[in-house]
Amino acid sequence: MDAESPLPSLPSNPHRSATVLRAVSRWEHRSEQELHAVLSSSLAATEDGKNKYEVFVSFNGEDNRRGFTTHLCHSLSSKLGISVFYKDEIRFGASVTAPPELLRAIDGSRIAVVVLSRNYADSPCCLNELLHILRHRKSRGLPVIPVSFDVDPSDFRKPYGGRSHSSAGDDKVRRRSRDDALAELADLPGFATADYGNDMDMIRGIVAKIWNELNPSTTVPSIISSINPLVGMEKRVNAVIGLLHLDATTPDGNDVRMIGICGPAGSGKTTVAMAVFDAIRSGFESSTYIASVGESSTTRTGLFRLQKQLAGEIGGEGVEMGTWPAAEVFERLKRAYRGKKLLLILDGITHEVQLFRLGADRSLFGPGSRVIITCREQYLVNNDYQTRVDSLYETQLLDKNEARVLLSLVAFGQEDFLEDYRDVGEQILDCAGGVAFVVEVLGRSLRGRSVSEWEYTIEKLKRIPPPERSHLEVP
Repeated sequence: MDAESPLPSLPSNPHRSATVLRAVSRWEHRSEQELHAVLSSSLAATEDGKNKYEVFVSFNGEDNRRGFTTHLCHSLSSKLGISVFYKDEIRFGASVTAPPELLRAIDGSRIAVVVLSRNYADSPCCLNELLHILRHRKSRGLPVIPVSFDVDPSDFRKPYGGRSHSSAGDDKVRRRSRDDALAELADLPGFATADYGNDMDMIRGIVAKIWNELNPSTTVPSIISSINPLVGMEKRVNAVIGLLHLDATTPDGNDVRMIGICGPAGSGKTTVAMAVFDAIRSGFESSTYIASVGESSTTRTGLFRLQKQLAGEIGGEGVEMGTWPAAEVFERLKRAYRGKKLLLILDGITHEVQLFRLGADRSLFGPGSRVIITCREQYLVNNDYQTRVDSLYETQLLDKNEARVLLSLVAFGQEDFLEDYRDVGEQILDCAGGVAFVVEVLGRSLRGRSVSEWEYTIEKLKRIPPPERSHLEVP
Protein backbone atom coordinates (compact mmCIF):
# COMPACT_ATOMS: atom_id res chain seq x y z
CA MET A 1 0.00 0.00 0.00
CA ASP A 2 1.30 3.45 -0.88
CA ALA A 3 2.42 5.59 2.02
CA GLU A 4 0.68 8.61 0.56
CA SER A 5 -2.34 9.84 2.46
CA PRO A 6 -2.71 13.48 1.41
CA LEU A 7 -4.71 14.62 4.41
CA PRO A 8 -3.86 13.43 7.96
CA SER A 9 -6.63 11.68 9.86
CA LEU A 10 -8.38 13.40 12.74
CA PRO A 11 -7.09 11.24 15.60
CA SER A 12 -3.47 12.13 14.74
CA ASN A 13 -4.08 15.89 14.70
CA PRO A 14 -3.13 17.34 18.11
CA HIS A 15 -4.36 20.81 17.24
CA ARG A 16 -8.06 20.02 17.22
CA SER A 17 -9.85 21.84 19.99
CA ALA A 18 -11.49 20.02 22.88
CA THR A 19 -14.84 21.41 21.67
CA VAL A 20 -14.41 19.79 18.26
CA LEU A 21 -13.24 16.51 19.74
CA ARG A 22 -16.28 16.38 22.05
CA ALA A 23 -18.58 17.12 19.10
CA VAL A 24 -16.99 14.46 16.93
CA SER A 25 -17.35 11.88 19.70
CA ARG A 26 -21.15 12.23 19.29
CA TRP A 27 -21.03 11.28 15.61
CA GLU A 28 -17.95 9.33 14.55
CA HIS A 29 -18.98 5.79 15.53
CA ARG A 30 -22.56 5.96 14.30
CA SER A 31 -23.84 4.82 10.92
CA GLU A 32 -25.50 7.42 8.69
CA GLN A 33 -28.88 5.89 9.53
CA GLU A 34 -28.13 6.38 13.24
CA LEU A 35 -26.88 9.91 12.57
CA HIS A 36 -30.08 10.75 10.76
CA ALA A 37 -32.24 9.30 13.54
CA VAL A 38 -30.36 11.17 16.26
CA LEU A 39 -30.48 14.46 14.37
CA SER A 40 -34.16 14.02 13.52
CA SER A 41 -35.01 13.64 17.20
CA SER A 42 -33.19 16.89 17.96
CA LEU A 43 -34.98 18.73 15.19
CA ALA A 44 -38.44 17.22 15.63
CA ALA A 45 -39.79 20.18 17.59
CA THR A 46 -38.99 22.55 14.72
CA GLU A 47 -40.98 20.58 12.16
CA ASP A 48 -44.49 21.44 13.42
CA GLY A 49 -46.66 22.87 10.68
CA LYS A 50 -44.00 22.33 8.03
CA ASN A 51 -43.42 19.69 5.37
CA LYS A 52 -40.91 17.29 6.89
CA TYR A 53 -39.49 16.26 3.51
CA GLU A 54 -39.53 18.00 0.17
CA VAL A 55 -39.24 14.77 -1.84
CA PHE A 56 -40.28 11.18 -1.12
CA VAL A 57 -38.73 8.51 -3.36
CA SER A 58 -40.51 5.17 -3.76
CA PHE A 59 -38.41 2.38 -5.29
CA ASN A 60 -37.70 -1.34 -5.14
CA GLY A 61 -34.24 -1.86 -3.63
CA GLU A 62 -33.73 -5.13 -5.51
CA ASP A 63 -33.67 -3.20 -8.80
CA ASN A 64 -31.44 -0.35 -7.67
CA ARG A 65 -28.79 -1.17 -10.22
CA ARG A 66 -25.77 1.12 -10.66
CA GLY A 67 -26.86 2.99 -7.55
CA PHE A 68 -29.42 4.93 -9.64
CA THR A 69 -31.63 5.91 -6.71
CA THR A 70 -28.61 6.79 -4.58
CA HIS A 71 -27.27 9.06 -7.35
CA LEU A 72 -30.67 10.72 -7.72
CA CYS A 73 -31.10 11.36 -4.00
CA HIS A 74 -27.51 12.55 -3.67
CA SER A 75 -28.02 15.03 -6.52
CA LEU A 76 -31.11 16.41 -4.83
CA SER A 77 -29.83 16.58 -1.26
CA SER A 78 -26.13 17.36 -1.58
CA LYS A 79 -26.17 19.41 -4.77
CA LEU A 80 -29.36 21.38 -4.18
CA GLY A 81 -29.99 21.06 -0.44
CA ILE A 82 -33.40 19.44 -1.02
CA SER A 83 -34.54 17.23 1.86
CA VAL A 84 -35.22 13.71 0.57
CA PHE A 85 -36.73 10.63 2.18
CA TYR A 86 -35.98 7.23 0.72
CA LYS A 87 -36.22 3.81 2.29
CA ASP A 88 -32.55 3.39 3.16
CA GLU A 89 -33.15 5.87 6.00
CA ILE A 90 -35.03 3.25 8.02
CA ARG A 91 -34.66 -0.49 8.48
CA PHE A 92 -37.48 -2.95 7.98
CA GLY A 93 -37.92 -6.47 6.74
CA ALA A 94 -39.89 -7.83 3.81
CA SER A 95 -43.16 -6.36 5.05
CA VAL A 96 -46.33 -6.81 3.02
CA THR A 97 -47.49 -3.37 4.13
CA ALA A 98 -45.62 -0.09 4.08
CA PRO A 99 -44.27 0.60 7.61
CA PRO A 100 -45.77 3.60 9.43
CA GLU A 101 -42.51 5.54 9.04
CA LEU A 102 -42.90 5.42 5.27
CA LEU A 103 -46.52 6.50 5.29
CA ARG A 104 -45.76 9.41 7.65
CA ALA A 105 -42.92 10.49 5.35
CA ILE A 106 -45.33 10.51 2.40
CA ASP A 107 -47.81 12.52 4.49
CA GLY A 108 -45.15 15.17 5.09
CA SER A 109 -43.65 15.38 1.59
CA ARG A 110 -44.18 18.00 -1.10
CA ILE A 111 -43.34 15.82 -4.11
CA ALA A 112 -43.30 12.05 -4.70
CA VAL A 113 -40.98 10.32 -7.17
CA VAL A 114 -41.89 6.73 -8.06
CA VAL A 115 -39.10 4.68 -9.68
CA LEU A 116 -40.84 1.97 -11.68
CA SER A 117 -38.53 -1.00 -12.24
CA ARG A 118 -38.69 -4.65 -13.19
CA ASN A 119 -39.80 -5.91 -9.77
CA TYR A 120 -41.66 -2.85 -8.48
CA ALA A 121 -45.08 -4.39 -9.14
CA ASP A 122 -44.05 -7.57 -7.29
CA SER A 123 -43.42 -5.72 -4.02
CA PRO A 124 -46.49 -5.39 -1.76
CA CYS A 125 -44.66 -2.73 0.23
CA CYS A 126 -43.98 -0.64 -2.89
CA LEU A 127 -47.57 -0.99 -4.05
CA ASN A 128 -48.90 0.13 -0.67
CA GLU A 129 -46.60 3.16 -0.86
CA LEU A 130 -47.95 3.89 -4.34
CA LEU A 131 -51.58 3.68 -3.20
CA HIS A 132 -50.83 6.09 -0.34
CA ILE A 133 -49.04 8.47 -2.71
CA LEU A 134 -51.95 8.50 -5.16
CA ARG A 135 -54.42 9.16 -2.33
CA HIS A 136 -52.43 12.29 -1.52
CA ARG A 137 -52.41 13.20 -5.21
CA LYS A 138 -56.21 13.16 -5.18
CA SER A 139 -56.72 14.76 -1.75
CA ARG A 140 -54.13 17.55 -1.79
CA GLY A 141 -52.68 17.65 -5.28
CA LEU A 142 -49.35 16.02 -4.39
CA PRO A 143 -47.14 16.21 -7.50
CA VAL A 144 -46.12 12.68 -8.58
CA ILE A 145 -43.21 12.05 -10.97
CA PRO A 146 -42.93 8.52 -12.42
CA VAL A 147 -39.49 7.31 -13.52
CA SER A 148 -39.39 4.16 -15.69
CA PHE A 149 -36.00 2.61 -14.99
CA ASP A 150 -35.03 -0.05 -17.55
CA VAL A 151 -38.71 -0.85 -18.17
CA ASP A 152 -41.37 0.17 -20.69
CA PRO A 153 -43.93 2.39 -18.88
CA SER A 154 -46.71 0.98 -21.09
CA ASP A 155 -46.22 -2.42 -19.40
CA PHE A 156 -47.64 -0.97 -16.20
CA ARG A 157 -50.97 -0.31 -17.90
CA LYS A 158 -51.42 -4.10 -18.18
CA PRO A 159 -52.76 -6.44 -15.47
CA TYR A 160 -50.18 -7.26 -12.77
CA GLY A 161 -48.02 -4.40 -14.01
CA GLY A 162 -47.05 -6.40 -17.08
CA ARG A 163 -45.99 -9.41 -15.01
CA SER A 164 -47.10 -12.92 -15.82
CA HIS A 165 -48.40 -13.61 -12.33
CA SER A 166 -49.97 -11.92 -9.33
CA SER A 167 -48.65 -11.83 -5.78
CA ALA A 168 -49.59 -14.71 -3.52
CA GLY A 169 -52.74 -14.07 -1.54
CA ASP A 170 -54.04 -11.31 -3.84
CA ASP A 171 -57.81 -11.13 -3.93
CA LYS A 172 -59.83 -9.60 -6.76
CA VAL A 173 -60.28 -6.23 -5.01
CA ARG A 174 -56.58 -5.95 -4.21
CA ARG A 175 -55.58 -6.86 -7.77
CA ARG A 176 -57.97 -4.30 -9.22
CA SER A 177 -56.74 -1.60 -6.85
CA ARG A 178 -53.12 -2.35 -7.71
CA ASP A 179 -53.69 -2.50 -11.46
CA ASP A 180 -55.63 0.79 -11.41
CA ALA A 181 -52.85 2.47 -9.40
CA LEU A 182 -50.10 1.28 -11.77
CA ALA A 183 -52.14 2.32 -14.82
CA GLU A 184 -52.80 5.77 -13.32
CA LEU A 185 -49.10 6.22 -12.63
CA ALA A 186 -48.10 5.07 -16.13
CA ASP A 187 -50.38 7.72 -17.66
CA LEU A 188 -48.66 10.57 -15.82
CA PRO A 189 -45.88 12.52 -17.60
CA GLY A 190 -42.49 11.39 -16.39
CA PHE A 191 -39.09 10.02 -17.35
CA ALA A 192 -37.93 6.78 -18.99
CA THR A 193 -34.48 5.25 -19.47
CA ALA A 194 -35.16 4.71 -23.18
CA ASP A 195 -35.37 8.47 -23.72
CA TYR A 196 -31.86 9.21 -22.40
CA GLY A 197 -28.34 8.25 -23.38
CA ASN A 198 -27.32 7.44 -19.81
CA ASP A 199 -28.59 7.49 -16.24
CA MET A 200 -26.89 10.76 -15.31
CA ASP A 201 -28.64 12.66 -18.13
CA MET A 202 -31.99 11.35 -16.92
CA ILE A 203 -31.13 12.30 -13.34
CA ARG A 204 -30.36 15.85 -14.45
CA GLY A 205 -33.79 16.03 -16.08
CA ILE A 206 -35.52 14.70 -12.96
CA VAL A 207 -33.62 17.12 -10.73
CA ALA A 208 -34.57 20.05 -12.97
CA LYS A 209 -38.24 19.01 -12.88
CA ILE A 210 -38.24 18.73 -9.08
CA TRP A 211 -36.43 22.04 -8.65
CA ASN A 212 -38.94 23.81 -10.91
CA GLU A 213 -41.84 22.33 -8.92
CA LEU A 214 -40.36 23.56 -5.64
CA ASN A 215 -38.92 26.86 -6.88
CA PRO A 216 -40.76 27.97 -10.05
CA SER A 217 -39.15 31.41 -10.02
CA THR A 218 -35.52 30.20 -9.83
CA THR A 219 -33.69 28.39 -12.62
CA VAL A 220 -31.78 25.20 -11.91
CA PRO A 221 -28.43 26.30 -13.41
CA SER A 222 -28.19 29.33 -11.10
CA ILE A 223 -28.80 27.29 -7.97
CA ILE A 224 -26.39 24.53 -9.05
CA SER A 225 -23.65 27.11 -9.50
CA SER A 226 -24.37 28.70 -6.12
CA ILE A 227 -24.59 25.52 -4.03
CA ASN A 228 -21.48 23.46 -4.70
CA PRO A 229 -22.01 19.84 -3.60
CA LEU A 230 -18.29 19.53 -3.00
CA VAL A 231 -17.74 22.40 -0.60
CA GLY A 232 -14.43 21.50 0.99
CA MET A 233 -14.28 18.33 -1.13
CA GLU A 234 -12.50 19.45 -4.31
CA LYS A 235 -9.01 18.87 -2.92
CA ARG A 236 -10.13 15.51 -1.54
CA VAL A 237 -11.52 14.42 -4.92
CA ASN A 238 -8.33 15.49 -6.69
CA ALA A 239 -6.25 13.60 -4.13
CA VAL A 240 -8.16 10.37 -4.79
CA ILE A 241 -7.88 10.82 -8.57
CA GLY A 242 -4.15 11.28 -8.07
CA LEU A 243 -3.93 7.99 -6.19
CA LEU A 244 -5.58 6.18 -9.11
CA HIS A 245 -2.54 6.84 -11.37
CA LEU A 246 -4.77 6.87 -14.42
CA ASP A 247 -1.86 7.29 -16.83
CA ALA A 248 0.48 4.83 -15.13
CA THR A 249 1.26 1.27 -16.21
CA THR A 250 3.10 -1.47 -14.40
CA PRO A 251 6.06 -3.28 -16.04
CA ASP A 252 3.91 -6.27 -16.98
CA GLY A 253 1.18 -4.07 -18.44
CA ASN A 254 -1.47 -5.32 -16.01
CA ASP A 255 -2.04 -1.91 -14.45
CA VAL A 256 -5.08 -2.81 -12.36
CA ARG A 257 -5.22 -0.45 -9.40
CA MET A 258 -7.39 -0.65 -6.28
CA ILE A 259 -8.01 2.28 -3.92
CA GLY A 260 -9.63 2.37 -0.50
CA ILE A 261 -11.51 5.38 0.88
CA CYS A 262 -11.93 5.01 4.64
CA GLY A 263 -13.38 7.15 7.40
CA PRO A 264 -16.26 7.49 9.86
CA ALA A 265 -19.88 7.81 8.82
CA GLY A 266 -20.77 11.24 7.48
CA SER A 267 -17.18 12.17 6.61
CA GLY A 268 -17.77 12.33 2.86
CA LYS A 269 -16.70 8.90 1.60
CA THR A 270 -19.71 8.50 -0.68
CA THR A 271 -19.59 12.13 -1.83
CA VAL A 272 -15.94 11.81 -2.84
CA ALA A 273 -16.46 8.42 -4.49
CA MET A 274 -19.44 9.68 -6.52
CA ALA A 275 -17.54 12.77 -7.67
CA VAL A 276 -14.54 10.67 -8.73
CA PHE A 277 -16.86 8.26 -10.55
CA ASP A 278 -18.55 11.07 -12.49
CA ALA A 279 -15.19 12.68 -13.32
CA ILE A 280 -13.41 9.64 -14.76
CA ARG A 281 -16.07 7.13 -15.90
CA SER A 282 -15.87 8.14 -19.58
CA GLY A 283 -12.35 6.71 -19.80
CA PHE A 284 -13.47 3.12 -19.19
CA GLU A 285 -15.11 0.41 -21.27
CA SER A 286 -17.68 -0.11 -18.52
CA SER A 287 -18.33 1.73 -15.26
CA THR A 288 -20.48 0.60 -12.36
CA TYR A 289 -21.26 2.14 -8.98
CA ILE A 290 -22.74 -0.20 -6.37
CA ALA A 291 -24.13 1.82 -3.46
CA SER A 292 -24.75 0.75 0.14
CA VAL A 293 -23.24 -2.71 -0.27
CA GLY A 294 -23.28 -3.45 3.46
CA GLU A 295 -26.91 -2.46 3.90
CA SER A 296 -27.93 -4.45 0.82
CA SER A 297 -26.14 -7.54 2.17
CA THR A 298 -27.91 -7.87 5.52
CA THR A 299 -30.12 -10.71 4.25
CA ARG A 300 -29.06 -14.08 2.83
CA THR A 301 -30.16 -13.12 -0.66
CA GLY A 302 -28.78 -9.57 -0.63
CA LEU A 303 -25.27 -10.35 -1.90
CA PHE A 304 -26.71 -12.83 -4.38
CA ARG A 305 -28.84 -10.05 -5.89
CA LEU A 306 -25.84 -7.73 -6.13
CA GLN A 307 -23.82 -10.45 -7.88
CA LYS A 308 -26.58 -10.93 -10.44
CA GLN A 309 -26.91 -7.20 -11.00
CA LEU A 310 -23.17 -6.81 -11.60
CA ALA A 311 -22.95 -9.83 -13.91
CA GLY A 312 -26.00 -8.74 -15.87
CA GLU A 313 -24.87 -5.16 -16.34
CA ILE A 314 -21.18 -5.64 -17.05
CA GLY A 315 -21.68 -8.86 -19.02
CA GLY A 316 -24.55 -7.37 -21.00
CA GLU A 317 -26.18 -10.76 -21.32
CA GLY A 318 -29.73 -9.51 -20.74
CA VAL A 319 -30.65 -12.70 -18.91
CA GLU A 320 -33.65 -12.57 -16.57
CA MET A 321 -32.00 -12.44 -13.15
CA GLY A 322 -34.46 -14.79 -11.53
CA THR A 323 -33.43 -17.63 -13.87
CA TRP A 324 -29.79 -17.74 -12.75
CA PRO A 325 -28.95 -20.57 -10.35
CA ALA A 326 -26.80 -19.60 -7.38
CA ALA A 327 -23.93 -21.89 -8.38
CA GLU A 328 -23.61 -20.18 -11.76
CA VAL A 329 -23.80 -16.53 -10.72
CA PHE A 330 -20.25 -16.10 -9.41
CA GLU A 331 -18.76 -17.71 -12.54
CA ARG A 332 -20.85 -15.41 -14.72
CA LEU A 333 -19.60 -12.44 -12.72
CA LYS A 334 -15.95 -13.44 -13.17
CA ARG A 335 -16.47 -13.97 -16.90
CA ALA A 336 -18.11 -10.56 -17.15
CA TYR A 337 -15.05 -8.88 -15.59
CA ARG A 338 -12.35 -10.62 -17.63
CA GLY A 339 -10.56 -8.63 -20.29
CA LYS A 340 -12.55 -5.42 -19.77
CA LYS A 341 -11.17 -2.07 -18.70
CA LEU A 342 -13.58 -1.43 -15.84
CA LEU A 343 -14.27 1.25 -13.29
CA LEU A 344 -15.96 -0.40 -10.31
CA ILE A 345 -16.94 1.38 -7.11
CA LEU A 346 -18.12 -0.69 -4.14
CA ASP A 347 -19.54 1.77 -1.64
CA GLY A 348 -20.22 0.97 2.01
CA ILE A 349 -18.40 -2.35 2.47
CA THR A 350 -18.88 -3.76 5.99
CA HIS A 351 -17.35 -7.25 5.76
CA GLU A 352 -14.53 -8.95 3.83
CA VAL A 353 -16.90 -11.56 2.40
CA GLN A 354 -18.67 -8.82 0.41
CA LEU A 355 -15.44 -8.07 -1.44
CA PHE A 356 -14.93 -11.75 -2.24
CA ARG A 357 -18.51 -12.35 -3.39
CA LEU A 358 -18.53 -9.25 -5.60
CA GLY A 359 -15.28 -10.28 -7.25
CA ALA A 360 -13.03 -7.48 -5.99
CA ASP A 361 -10.02 -9.52 -7.11
CA ARG A 362 -7.35 -7.73 -9.12
CA SER A 363 -6.59 -10.91 -11.09
CA LEU A 364 -10.06 -10.79 -12.69
CA PHE A 365 -9.94 -7.33 -14.25
CA GLY A 366 -8.60 -6.22 -17.61
CA PRO A 367 -5.63 -3.84 -18.02
CA GLY A 368 -6.33 -0.26 -16.98
CA SER A 369 -9.16 -1.19 -14.60
CA ARG A 370 -9.68 0.77 -11.42
CA VAL A 371 -11.56 -0.37 -8.31
CA ILE A 372 -12.56 2.01 -5.50
CA ILE A 373 -13.79 0.60 -2.19
CA THR A 374 -15.32 2.74 0.55
CA CYS A 375 -15.63 1.50 4.12
CA ARG A 376 -15.36 2.71 7.70
CA GLU A 377 -12.66 0.28 8.85
CA GLN A 378 -9.22 0.12 7.21
CA TYR A 379 -8.66 -3.56 8.00
CA LEU A 380 -11.36 -4.46 5.46
CA VAL A 381 -9.11 -3.43 2.57
CA ASN A 382 -5.75 -4.51 4.00
CA ASN A 383 -6.12 -8.26 4.50
CA ASP A 384 -6.24 -10.57 1.50
CA TYR A 385 -3.63 -10.02 -1.21
CA GLN A 386 -6.04 -9.97 -4.14
CA THR A 387 -8.37 -7.45 -2.49
CA ARG A 388 -5.70 -5.40 -0.69
CA VAL A 389 -5.72 -1.83 -1.93
CA ASP A 390 -2.70 -0.17 -3.52
CA SER A 391 -3.41 3.15 -1.81
CA LEU A 392 -5.59 4.25 1.07
CA TYR A 393 -7.25 7.64 1.37
CA GLU A 394 -8.60 8.66 4.76
CA THR A 395 -11.50 11.11 4.57
CA GLN A 396 -11.20 14.18 6.72
CA LEU A 397 -13.48 16.44 8.69
CA LEU A 398 -14.30 19.81 7.18
CA ASP A 399 -12.24 22.61 8.66
CA LYS A 400 -14.16 25.46 10.29
CA ASN A 401 -14.23 27.66 7.20
CA GLU A 402 -15.34 24.82 4.89
CA ALA A 403 -18.09 23.87 7.33
CA ARG A 404 -19.20 27.51 7.62
CA VAL A 405 -19.48 27.87 3.83
CA LEU A 406 -21.42 24.59 3.50
CA LEU A 407 -23.85 25.41 6.31
CA SER A 408 -24.38 28.93 4.95
CA LEU A 409 -25.03 27.75 1.39
CA VAL A 410 -27.52 25.10 2.45
CA ALA A 411 -29.31 27.22 5.07
CA PHE A 412 -29.13 30.70 3.49
CA GLY A 413 -28.09 30.26 -0.17
CA GLN A 414 -24.95 32.35 0.32
CA GLU A 415 -21.38 31.74 1.48
CA ASP A 416 -21.65 33.37 4.90
CA PHE A 417 -24.17 33.56 7.73
CA LEU A 418 -26.90 36.17 7.81
CA GLU A 419 -25.90 38.76 10.40
CA ASP A 420 -28.60 37.82 12.94
CA TYR A 421 -27.58 34.16 12.70
CA ARG A 422 -23.82 34.57 13.07
CA ASP A 423 -23.62 33.54 16.73
CA VAL A 424 -26.02 30.59 16.49
CA GLY A 425 -24.35 29.52 13.25
CA GLU A 426 -20.95 29.26 14.94
CA GLN A 427 -22.53 27.25 17.76
CA ILE A 428 -24.10 24.86 15.26
CA LEU A 429 -20.66 24.37 13.69
CA ASP A 430 -19.22 23.55 17.12
CA CYS A 431 -21.94 20.92 17.57
CA ALA A 432 -21.36 19.44 14.10
CA GLY A 433 -17.62 19.07 14.65
CA GLY A 434 -16.79 19.26 10.94
CA VAL A 435 -18.77 16.12 10.01
CA ALA A 436 -20.05 16.97 6.52
CA PHE A 437 -23.21 14.87 6.71
CA VAL A 438 -24.20 16.46 10.03
CA VAL A 439 -23.56 19.97 8.67
CA GLU A 440 -25.74 19.26 5.61
CA VAL A 441 -28.63 17.74 7.58
CA LEU A 442 -28.62 20.61 10.08
CA GLY A 443 -28.45 23.20 7.31
CA ARG A 444 -31.38 21.72 5.41
CA SER A 445 -33.48 21.29 8.55
CA LEU A 446 -32.83 24.79 9.87
CA ARG A 447 -33.34 26.58 6.56
CA GLY A 448 -36.06 29.22 7.01
CA ARG A 449 -36.17 28.78 10.80
CA SER A 450 -36.04 31.57 13.36
CA VAL A 451 -33.02 32.31 15.55
CA SER A 452 -34.91 30.94 18.55
CA GLU A 453 -35.44 27.64 16.71
CA TRP A 454 -31.70 27.46 15.99
CA GLU A 455 -31.04 28.08 19.70
CA TYR A 456 -33.47 25.33 20.69
CA THR A 457 -31.73 22.90 18.33
CA ILE A 458 -28.32 23.80 19.75
CA GLU A 459 -29.48 22.95 23.27
CA LYS A 460 -30.86 19.63 22.07
CA LEU A 461 -27.64 18.81 20.21
CA LYS A 462 -25.48 19.54 23.23
CA ARG A 463 -27.38 16.91 25.19
CA ILE A 464 -26.72 14.11 22.70
CA PRO A 465 -24.30 11.67 24.40
CA PRO A 466 -21.58 9.70 22.58
CA PRO A 467 -22.82 6.31 21.33
CA GLU A 468 -22.73 3.29 23.57
CA ARG A 469 -19.74 1.00 23.35
CA SER A 470 -21.73 -1.43 21.22
CA HIS A 471 -21.57 1.05 18.34
CA LEU A 472 -17.80 0.59 18.24
CA GLU A 473 -17.99 -3.11 17.51
CA VAL A 474 -17.29 -4.18 13.95
CA PRO A 475 -20.24 -6.13 12.51
